[in-house]
Amino acid sequence: MARRNLGDVLHYFISEEEQREAREAARARATPPLAQPSRAPRYCLPADPERPLSCALALELAGGMGAAGRPARVISSFPASPLVPRVRCASWEVCADPAVALAAISDDVPAIAVERPARIGAMLGRIAADGIDGVLLPVELAAWGLGRALGLLRELAPALAGRRVLALVVGSDSPVAAADLIARLSSAARRQYGVGIELLGELARDEQSYRSLLRGESLHALEDESATGRSLRALCQRLSQRLAA
Repeated sequence: MARRNLGDVLHYFISEEEQREAREAARARATPPLAQPSRAPRYCLPADPERPLSCALALELAGGMGAAGRPARVISSFPASPLVPRVRCASWEVCADPAVALAAISDDVPAIAVERPARIGAMLGRIAADGIDGVLLPVELAAWGLGRALGLLRELAPALAGRRVLALVVGSDSPVAAADLIARLSSAARRQYGVGIELLGELARDEQSYRSLLRGESLHALEDESATGRSLRALCQRLSQRLAA
């Protein structure tokens, strides 16, 4: 009679279901759990109180990261323009020092720190490199968009060391056109200032978005038929996932 090993013997005393559960438990012990983010997403964004659309962009992006009962916070040294729409799941808060206020926010609350382009470099200098997930850089798909972005990067270059710079192309519904613009921007910024640029995505503009802006309505209310609505939700999803996608 052939000698049976221990596994053969145990087979007669332990059911197939119990053996399967034991194997799954062993695999679970051998596989370490996935690391969870230690805090909610945090970003910085240049905006100008004289340009309401730049302030509206901050609120729209924050609203896409917030949730009912846990709104995302936009922290700024200046009040939002009265022309900025109200956005669900996002609040605009004025404080003397956005860098200090950002550090004091609860870890489970998403936030965007907003400052004037002329002052955002000083604000970044008071925020630890791991205190934010990136600096958001809106770039208009227009003849002057590239030049304006390069001018801002020239001023911010010392404060951008060790940080991710994430460009979003405003006014484009073409991923190809957006990628081409940011490729040219990244090449020039790296060559001139040693700053690398990543493409976050594009924010399209269509007739529905212009009507929403005129009515003071959030772009999040736009249906999927709107290119603006679709592109905004895609941007917010990436920001919420801390760019893991």
